[in-house]
Amino acid sequence: MPSIPSADHDLEVAPGEEQDVTKLELFFDLIYVFAISQLSEHLLDNLTWRGALETLVMSLTVFGVWATTTYESTMVLSRRRTARYLLMGVMVIGLIMNASITRAFEHRPWMFVAPLLAIQIGRPLLTRRVDVLPAMRLHRINMVVWATVSAVPWVVGALADEHNRLIWWAAAAAIDLLGMRLRHPVPGLPVPGRDEIDFDLPHQIERCQLFLIICLGEAILTTGNAIIHGLDEPLVVAAGVASLVVIIGVWALFFGPANEDHVLAPMTSEAHSDDPAANVSLAVLATNGQQVLVLGMVAFAVGAELVVAGPAEPVAPEAVMALFGGIIICVTAFWFFLMRSTDRSMWVSLAVCDAVLICAAAVSVLAGLPGIAVIGLLVVVTVSTAWGFNREARLLAR
Repeated sequence: MPSIPSADHDLEVAPGEEQDVTKLELFFDLIYVFAISQLSEHLLDNLTWRGALETLVMSLTVFGVWATTTYESTMVLSRRRTARYLLMGVMVIGLIMNASITRAFEHRPWMFVAPLLAIQIGRPLLTRRVDVLPAMRLHRINMVVWATVSAVPWVVGALADEHNRLIWWAAAAAIDLLGMRLRHPVPGLPVPGRDEIDFDLPHQIERCQLFLIICLGEAILTTGNAIIHGLDEPLVVAAGVASLVVIIGVWALFFGPANEDHVLAPMTSEAHSDDPAANVSLAVLATNGQQVLVLGMVAFAVGAELVVAGPAEPVAPEAVMALFGGIIICVTAFWFFLMRSTDRSMWVSLAVCDAVLICAAAVSVLAGLPGIAVIGLLVVVTVSTAWGFNREARLLAR
Protein backbone atom coordinates (compact mmCIF):
# COMPACT_ATOMS: atom_id res chain seq x y z
CA MET A 1 0.00 0.00 0.00
CA PRO A 2 1.39 3.47 -0.83
CA SER A 3 2.71 5.45 2.10
CA ILE A 4 0.52 8.28 3.30
CA PRO A 5 2.21 11.62 3.91
CA SER A 6 2.14 12.55 7.56
CA ALA A 7 0.91 16.04 6.70
CA ASP A 8 -2.36 14.67 5.43
CA HIS A 9 -4.18 14.99 8.73
CA ASP A 10 -7.57 15.13 7.01
CA LEU A 11 -7.15 11.69 5.40
CA GLU A 12 -9.64 9.57 7.37
CA VAL A 13 -9.15 6.24 5.54
CA ALA A 14 -6.10 5.25 3.51
CA PRO A 15 -6.51 4.21 -0.15
CA GLY A 16 -7.39 0.53 -0.40
CA GLU A 17 -8.70 0.35 3.17
CA GLU A 18 -12.32 -0.68 3.35
CA GLN A 19 -14.81 1.95 4.48
CA ASP A 20 -18.57 2.24 4.68
CA VAL A 21 -20.51 4.30 2.18
CA THR A 22 -20.69 7.81 3.58
CA LYS A 23 -23.83 9.85 4.05
CA LEU A 24 -22.41 12.47 1.71
CA GLU A 25 -22.15 9.91 -1.08
CA LEU A 26 -25.81 8.95 -0.64
CA PHE A 27 -26.70 12.64 -0.55
CA PHE A 28 -24.76 13.15 -3.78
CA ASP A 29 -26.74 10.37 -5.49
CA LEU A 30 -30.02 12.24 -4.93
CA ILE A 31 -29.03 14.73 -7.64
CA TYR A 32 -29.02 11.83 -10.08
CA VAL A 33 -32.38 10.54 -8.89
CA PHE A 34 -33.64 13.88 -10.18
CA ALA A 35 -31.82 13.19 -13.45
CA ILE A 36 -33.69 9.89 -13.84
CA SER A 37 -37.03 11.69 -13.51
CA GLN A 38 -35.96 14.26 -16.11
CA LEU A 39 -34.79 11.58 -18.53
CA SER A 40 -38.09 9.74 -18.09
CA GLU A 41 -40.01 12.95 -18.77
CA HIS A 42 -37.98 13.64 -21.92
CA LEU A 43 -38.57 10.14 -23.28
CA LEU A 44 -42.26 10.25 -22.39
CA ASP A 45 -42.68 13.52 -24.29
CA ASN A 46 -40.59 12.27 -27.24
CA LEU A 47 -41.44 8.57 -27.59
CA THR A 48 -39.90 8.25 -31.06
CA TRP A 49 -36.64 6.80 -32.36
CA ARG A 50 -35.08 10.26 -32.28
CA GLY A 51 -36.36 10.90 -28.77
CA ALA A 52 -34.94 7.55 -27.67
CA LEU A 53 -31.53 8.45 -29.14
CA GLU A 54 -31.61 11.85 -27.42
CA THR A 55 -32.44 10.15 -24.12
CA LEU A 56 -29.63 7.64 -24.70
CA VAL A 57 -27.04 10.36 -25.33
CA MET A 58 -28.05 12.40 -22.29
CA SER A 59 -28.35 9.36 -20.04
CA LEU A 60 -24.90 8.02 -20.94
CA THR A 61 -23.45 11.50 -20.48
CA VAL A 62 -25.10 12.34 -17.17
CA PHE A 63 -24.41 8.95 -15.65
CA GLY A 64 -20.91 8.98 -17.09
CA VAL A 65 -20.41 12.00 -14.83
CA TRP A 66 -21.95 10.03 -11.97
CA ALA A 67 -19.70 7.01 -12.64
CA THR A 68 -16.49 9.04 -12.85
CA THR A 69 -17.32 11.04 -9.74
CA THR A 70 -18.13 7.80 -7.93
CA TYR A 71 -14.65 6.45 -8.72
CA GLU A 72 -13.17 9.68 -7.42
CA SER A 73 -15.34 9.48 -4.32
CA THR A 74 -14.26 5.91 -3.52
CA MET A 75 -10.59 6.72 -4.06
CA VAL A 76 -10.30 10.26 -2.68
CA LEU A 77 -13.31 12.47 -2.12
CA SER A 78 -15.12 10.50 0.59
CA ARG A 79 -11.84 9.87 2.45
CA ARG A 80 -10.68 13.45 2.98
CA ARG A 81 -12.60 16.09 4.85
CA THR A 82 -11.35 18.99 2.76
CA ALA A 83 -12.05 17.22 -0.55
CA ARG A 84 -15.70 16.66 0.31
CA TYR A 85 -16.42 20.27 -0.54
CA LEU A 86 -15.48 19.37 -4.11
CA LEU A 87 -18.14 16.66 -4.10
CA MET A 88 -20.69 19.21 -2.93
CA GLY A 89 -19.61 21.54 -5.71
CA VAL A 90 -20.24 18.81 -8.28
CA MET A 91 -23.70 18.41 -6.74
CA VAL A 92 -24.53 22.09 -7.20
CA ILE A 93 -23.32 22.25 -10.80
CA GLY A 94 -24.85 18.85 -11.54
CA LEU A 95 -28.26 20.05 -10.40
CA ILE A 96 -28.20 22.75 -13.09
CA MET A 97 -27.10 20.24 -15.72
CA ASN A 98 -29.78 17.72 -14.78
CA ALA A 99 -32.51 20.36 -14.59
CA SER A 100 -31.84 21.26 -18.24
CA ILE A 101 -32.21 17.72 -19.61
CA THR A 102 -35.73 18.19 -20.97
CA ARG A 103 -34.76 21.44 -22.76
CA ALA A 104 -31.23 20.59 -23.87
CA PHE A 105 -32.29 19.62 -27.40
CA GLU A 106 -34.57 22.65 -27.68
CA HIS A 107 -33.59 26.16 -26.65
CA ARG A 108 -31.43 25.61 -23.54
CA PRO A 109 -28.32 23.71 -24.78
CA TRP A 110 -25.82 25.83 -22.85
CA MET A 111 -27.51 25.12 -19.53
CA PHE A 112 -26.62 21.49 -20.14
CA VAL A 113 -23.21 21.83 -21.80
CA ALA A 114 -21.62 24.51 -19.59
CA PRO A 115 -22.11 22.64 -16.27
CA LEU A 116 -21.08 19.38 -17.95
CA LEU A 117 -17.76 20.80 -19.15
CA ALA A 118 -17.15 22.53 -15.83
CA ILE A 119 -17.42 19.18 -14.07
CA GLN A 120 -15.52 17.13 -16.63
CA ILE A 121 -12.56 19.50 -16.75
CA GLY A 122 -12.65 21.05 -13.28
CA ARG A 123 -13.15 17.93 -11.16
CA PRO A 124 -9.97 16.05 -12.18
CA LEU A 125 -7.92 19.25 -11.90
CA LEU A 126 -9.12 19.87 -8.34
CA THR A 127 -9.05 16.22 -7.28
CA ARG A 128 -5.46 16.02 -8.50
CA ARG A 129 -4.47 18.44 -5.76
CA VAL A 130 -5.72 16.19 -2.95
CA ASP A 131 -4.96 12.67 -4.21
CA VAL A 132 -2.13 10.84 -2.42
CA LEU A 133 -1.42 8.36 -5.25
CA PRO A 134 1.22 9.79 -7.63
CA ALA A 135 0.09 7.59 -10.54
CA MET A 136 -3.48 8.86 -10.27
CA ARG A 137 -2.36 12.48 -9.94
CA LEU A 138 -0.58 12.12 -13.29
CA HIS A 139 -3.50 10.24 -14.80
CA ARG A 140 -5.88 13.12 -14.13
CA ILE A 141 -3.95 15.16 -16.69
CA ASN A 142 -4.97 12.51 -19.23
CA MET A 143 -8.59 12.89 -18.13
CA VAL A 144 -8.45 16.65 -18.67
CA VAL A 145 -6.99 16.15 -22.17
CA TRP A 146 -9.82 13.81 -23.16
CA ALA A 147 -12.44 16.15 -21.65
CA THR A 148 -10.98 19.04 -23.63
CA VAL A 149 -11.17 17.04 -26.87
CA SER A 150 -14.79 16.03 -26.30
CA ALA A 151 -15.61 19.66 -25.38
CA VAL A 152 -15.24 20.58 -29.08
CA PRO A 153 -18.29 18.59 -30.32
CA TRP A 154 -20.20 19.51 -27.16
CA VAL A 155 -19.72 23.21 -27.92
CA VAL A 156 -20.32 22.83 -31.67
CA GLY A 157 -23.53 20.94 -30.93
CA ALA A 158 -24.74 23.68 -28.61
CA LEU A 159 -24.10 26.22 -31.38
CA ALA A 160 -25.77 24.05 -34.04
CA ASP A 161 -29.48 24.02 -34.80
CA GLU A 162 -31.77 21.60 -33.00
CA HIS A 163 -31.85 19.13 -35.90
CA ASN A 164 -28.06 18.68 -36.12
CA ARG A 165 -27.36 18.89 -32.41
CA LEU A 166 -27.94 15.18 -31.84
CA ILE A 167 -25.14 14.20 -34.25
CA TRP A 168 -22.54 16.40 -32.55
CA TRP A 169 -23.56 15.45 -29.04
CA ALA A 170 -23.62 11.75 -29.90
CA ALA A 171 -20.03 12.10 -31.12
CA ALA A 172 -19.05 13.91 -27.92
CA ALA A 173 -20.69 11.26 -25.74
CA ALA A 174 -18.90 8.55 -27.74
CA ILE A 175 -15.53 10.24 -27.08
CA ASP A 176 -16.28 10.42 -23.36
CA LEU A 177 -17.31 6.77 -23.26
CA LEU A 178 -14.28 5.68 -25.25
CA GLY A 179 -12.01 7.59 -22.91
CA MET A 180 -13.50 5.84 -19.89
CA ARG A 181 -13.23 2.47 -21.63
CA LEU A 182 -9.59 2.93 -22.65
CA ARG A 183 -8.59 4.67 -19.38
CA HIS A 184 -7.80 7.96 -21.13
CA PRO A 185 -4.55 7.17 -22.96
CA VAL A 186 -2.54 10.18 -24.16
CA PRO A 187 0.69 9.87 -26.21
CA GLY A 188 3.69 10.63 -24.03
CA LEU A 189 1.74 10.43 -20.76
CA PRO A 190 1.56 7.31 -18.56
CA VAL A 191 -1.59 5.28 -17.91
CA PRO A 192 -1.45 3.58 -14.49
CA GLY A 193 -1.90 -0.18 -14.51
CA ARG A 194 -4.82 -1.54 -12.58
CA ASP A 195 -2.42 -3.41 -10.32
CA GLU A 196 -1.02 -0.03 -9.21
CA ILE A 197 -4.36 1.05 -7.73
CA ASP A 198 -5.34 -0.37 -4.34
CA PHE A 199 -9.08 -0.04 -4.81
CA ASP A 200 -11.84 -0.49 -2.21
CA LEU A 201 -14.03 -2.97 -4.09
CA PRO A 202 -16.62 -3.66 -1.34
CA HIS A 203 -17.22 0.08 -1.03
CA GLN A 204 -17.81 0.45 -4.77
CA ILE A 205 -20.10 -2.59 -4.98
CA GLU A 206 -22.17 -1.22 -2.10
CA ARG A 207 -22.35 2.18 -3.82
CA CYS A 208 -23.73 0.55 -6.95
CA GLN A 209 -26.25 -1.54 -5.02
CA LEU A 210 -27.56 1.43 -3.08
CA PHE A 211 -27.82 3.52 -6.23
CA LEU A 212 -29.83 0.77 -7.96
CA ILE A 213 -32.27 0.81 -5.05
CA ILE A 214 -32.63 4.56 -5.55
CA CYS A 215 -33.36 3.94 -9.25
CA LEU A 216 -36.06 1.44 -8.30
CA GLY A 217 -37.47 4.03 -5.92
CA GLU A 218 -37.75 6.53 -8.76
CA ALA A 219 -39.68 3.94 -10.81
CA ILE A 220 -42.04 3.47 -7.86
CA LEU A 221 -42.52 7.26 -7.65
CA THR A 222 -43.40 7.44 -11.34
CA THR A 223 -45.89 4.58 -10.99
CA GLY A 224 -47.46 6.13 -7.90
CA ASN A 225 -47.93 9.46 -9.68
CA ALA A 226 -49.70 7.64 -12.52
CA ILE A 227 -52.08 5.94 -10.07
CA ILE A 228 -53.02 9.29 -8.49
CA HIS A 229 -54.91 10.32 -11.63
CA GLY A 230 -57.11 7.19 -11.63
CA LEU A 231 -57.80 6.24 -8.02
CA ASP A 232 -61.50 5.82 -8.83
CA GLU A 233 -60.77 3.31 -11.61
CA PRO A 234 -60.04 -0.25 -10.43
CA LEU A 235 -58.10 -1.13 -13.59
CA VAL A 236 -55.77 1.83 -13.10
CA VAL A 237 -55.05 0.79 -9.52
CA ALA A 238 -54.57 -2.84 -10.60
CA ALA A 239 -52.14 -1.82 -13.35
CA GLY A 240 -50.23 0.33 -10.87
CA VAL A 241 -49.98 -2.52 -8.38
CA ALA A 242 -48.82 -4.84 -11.18
CA SER A 243 -46.10 -2.33 -12.09
CA LEU A 244 -44.96 -2.31 -8.48
CA VAL A 245 -44.82 -6.12 -8.48
CA VAL A 246 -42.54 -5.96 -11.54
CA ILE A 247 -40.25 -3.57 -9.66
CA ILE A 248 -40.26 -5.95 -6.69
CA GLY A 249 -39.31 -8.76 -9.07
CA VAL A 250 -36.35 -6.71 -10.34
CA TRP A 251 -35.35 -6.01 -6.75
CA ALA A 252 -35.52 -9.73 -5.90
CA LEU A 253 -33.38 -10.53 -8.95
CA PHE A 254 -30.60 -8.19 -7.83
CA PHE A 255 -30.95 -8.44 -4.06
CA GLY A 256 -32.50 -11.85 -3.40
CA PRO A 257 -30.98 -14.03 -0.65
CA ALA A 258 -29.21 -16.41 -3.05
CA ASN A 259 -27.62 -13.50 -4.89
CA GLU A 260 -26.44 -11.80 -1.70
CA ASP A 261 -25.21 -15.02 -0.06
CA HIS A 262 -23.68 -16.88 -2.99
CA VAL A 263 -23.01 -14.55 -5.95
CA LEU A 264 -21.87 -11.22 -4.54
CA ALA A 265 -20.24 -12.52 -1.35
CA PRO A 266 -17.02 -13.76 -3.02
CA MET A 267 -16.65 -10.46 -4.88
CA THR A 268 -16.46 -8.51 -1.66
CA SER A 269 -14.14 -10.81 0.27
CA GLU A 270 -11.40 -12.93 -1.36
CA ALA A 271 -11.26 -10.86 -4.56
CA HIS A 272 -10.84 -7.72 -2.49
CA SER A 273 -7.77 -8.97 -0.66
CA ASP A 274 -6.00 -11.10 -3.30
CA ASP A 275 -6.03 -9.35 -6.67
CA PRO A 276 -5.94 -5.53 -6.89
CA ALA A 277 -6.18 -5.53 -10.70
CA ALA A 278 -9.27 -7.76 -10.59
CA ASN A 279 -10.79 -5.47 -7.98
CA VAL A 280 -10.46 -2.43 -10.23
CA SER A 281 -11.79 -4.32 -13.28
CA LEU A 282 -14.81 -5.55 -11.34
CA ALA A 283 -15.46 -2.11 -9.87
CA VAL A 284 -15.33 -0.55 -13.36
CA LEU A 285 -17.70 -3.21 -14.69
CA ALA A 286 -20.19 -2.72 -11.86
CA THR A 287 -20.12 1.08 -12.02
CA ASN A 288 -20.40 1.31 -15.80
CA GLY A 289 -23.20 -1.24 -15.60
CA GLN A 290 -25.21 1.29 -13.60
CA GLN A 291 -25.41 3.45 -16.72
CA VAL A 292 -27.08 0.57 -18.55
CA LEU A 293 -29.43 -0.19 -15.66
CA VAL A 294 -30.51 3.46 -15.56
CA LEU A 295 -31.48 3.22 -19.23
CA GLY A 296 -33.53 0.14 -18.48
CA MET A 297 -35.35 1.68 -15.53
CA VAL A 298 -36.05 4.90 -17.44
CA ALA A 299 -37.57 2.92 -20.33
CA PHE A 300 -39.62 0.73 -17.97
CA ALA A 301 -40.91 3.73 -15.99
CA VAL A 302 -42.11 5.43 -19.18
CA GLY A 303 -43.83 2.27 -20.44
CA ALA A 304 -45.43 1.62 -17.05
CA GLU A 305 -46.75 5.20 -16.84
CA LEU A 306 -48.42 4.84 -20.24
CA VAL A 307 -49.94 1.47 -19.34
CA VAL A 308 -51.26 2.67 -15.97
CA ALA A 309 -52.79 5.73 -17.64
CA GLY A 310 -54.84 3.56 -20.03
CA PRO A 311 -54.98 -0.04 -18.80
CA ALA A 312 -58.05 -0.98 -20.86
CA GLU A 313 -56.65 0.34 -24.15
CA PRO A 314 -54.37 -1.55 -26.56
CA VAL A 315 -50.76 -0.59 -25.84
CA ALA A 316 -48.92 1.26 -28.60
CA PRO A 317 -45.86 -0.57 -29.97
CA GLU A 318 -43.59 2.20 -28.67
CA ALA A 319 -44.90 1.72 -25.12
CA VAL A 320 -44.52 -2.07 -25.37
CA MET A 321 -40.91 -1.63 -26.49
CA ALA A 322 -40.23 0.71 -23.58
CA LEU A 323 -41.93 -1.55 -21.05
CA PHE A 324 -40.39 -4.88 -22.07
CA GLY A 325 -37.20 -3.36 -23.43
CA GLY A 326 -36.44 -1.75 -20.08
CA ILE A 327 -36.57 -5.08 -18.26
CA ILE A 328 -34.62 -6.81 -21.05
CA ILE A 329 -31.87 -4.17 -20.68
CA CYS A 330 -31.68 -4.73 -16.90
CA VAL A 331 -31.63 -8.52 -17.16
CA THR A 332 -29.05 -8.52 -19.97
CA ALA A 333 -26.77 -6.11 -18.07
CA PHE A 334 -26.97 -8.32 -14.98
CA TRP A 335 -26.32 -11.42 -17.08
CA PHE A 336 -23.22 -9.83 -18.65
CA PHE A 337 -21.94 -8.74 -15.24
CA LEU A 338 -22.33 -12.25 -13.85
CA MET A 339 -20.61 -13.88 -16.82
CA ARG A 340 -17.63 -11.58 -16.39
CA SER A 341 -17.47 -11.76 -12.60
CA THR A 342 -18.23 -15.46 -12.01
CA ASP A 343 -16.50 -16.96 -15.07
CA ARG A 344 -19.69 -18.78 -16.08
CA SER A 345 -20.67 -18.67 -19.75
CA MET A 346 -24.37 -19.17 -19.09
CA TRP A 347 -26.96 -18.31 -16.49
CA VAL A 348 -29.94 -20.31 -17.73
CA SER A 349 -32.64 -18.39 -15.88
CA LEU A 350 -31.50 -15.04 -17.31
CA ALA A 351 -31.16 -16.41 -20.86
CA VAL A 352 -34.67 -17.85 -20.69
CA CYS A 353 -36.00 -14.58 -19.30
CA ASP A 354 -34.67 -12.55 -22.23
CA ALA A 355 -36.12 -15.01 -24.75
CA VAL A 356 -39.54 -15.05 -23.06
CA LEU A 357 -39.63 -11.25 -22.75
CA ILE A 358 -38.95 -10.83 -26.47
CA CYS A 359 -41.72 -13.32 -27.32
CA ALA A 360 -44.15 -11.69 -24.88
CA ALA A 361 -43.45 -8.25 -26.36
CA ALA A 362 -44.09 -9.55 -29.89
CA VAL A 363 -47.37 -11.18 -28.80
CA SER A 364 -48.48 -7.99 -27.06
CA VAL A 365 -47.93 -5.92 -30.21
CA LEU A 366 -49.35 -8.40 -32.72
CA ALA A 367 -52.41 -9.25 -30.63
CA GLY A 368 -53.08 -5.65 -29.61
CA LEU A 369 -53.41 -6.65 -25.96
CA PRO A 370 -54.79 -4.12 -23.47
CA GLY A 371 -52.41 -2.57 -21.00
CA ILE A 372 -53.57 -4.61 -18.01
CA ALA A 373 -52.83 -7.85 -19.91
CA VAL A 374 -49.44 -6.61 -21.05
CA ILE A 375 -48.32 -5.64 -17.57
CA GLY A 376 -49.72 -8.95 -16.31
CA LEU A 377 -47.45 -10.83 -18.70
CA LEU A 378 -44.51 -8.82 -17.49
CA VAL A 379 -45.36 -9.63 -13.86
CA VAL A 380 -45.36 -13.37 -14.57
CA VAL A 381 -42.05 -13.30 -16.43
CA THR A 382 -40.25 -11.02 -13.95
CA VAL A 383 -41.36 -12.83 -10.80
CA SER A 384 -40.60 -16.22 -12.37
CA THR A 385 -37.14 -15.04 -13.37
CA ALA A 386 -36.34 -13.77 -9.88
CA TRP A 387 -37.45 -17.11 -8.40
CA GLY A 388 -35.55 -19.11 -11.03
CA PHE A 389 -32.34 -17.14 -10.64
CA ASN A 390 -32.31 -17.44 -6.86
CA ARG A 391 -32.92 -21.17 -7.17
CA GLU A 392 -30.15 -21.51 -9.78
CA ALA A 393 -27.69 -19.58 -7.59
CA ARG A 394 -28.46 -21.76 -4.55
CA LEU A 395 -28.00 -24.98 -6.55
CA LEU A 396 -24.66 -23.82 -7.96
CA ALA A 397 -23.42 -22.95 -4.48
CA ARG A 398 -23.94 -26.49 -3.16
